[in-house]
Amino acid sequence: SFSSAGDELWVSLFEKAYIKLHAGYDFPGSTSSIDLHALCGWIPETFHLNHDSTNRVDPVEAWTRLINGQAKGTALFTLGTRALSDEEEDRTGLASQHAYAVLEVVEACGVKLVKVVEACG
Repeated sequence: SFSSAGDELWVSLFEKAYIKLHAGYDFPGSTSSIDLHALCGWIPETFHLNHDSTNRVDPVEAWTRLINGQAKGTALFTLGTRALSDEEEDRTGLASQHAYAVLEVVEACGVKLVKVVEACG
């Protein structure tokens, strides 16, 4: 990790401390909800949108909550992918079993758009 301000070192130090807390860089991975809770104490809520999930959330309700949370400034969003085929990766531009930070959610001309950035940098 890094900061766009050349004189800031805290971002890298913070990442190093977090990794040390989790037994070094060889740890097997995490989920963004666990990381958000560890970093800011926020109790995460997970929306499962895949059709075969027993905890599946209504996509319309989930979208409404994302839009409202963003408008109020009361939510942090991440997106995690399941195992994706090569075709799905090509179609979506997302990597299989990967985490992304959500920067913005918008609806334009009836199309729901989610702007993401790779959480690792």
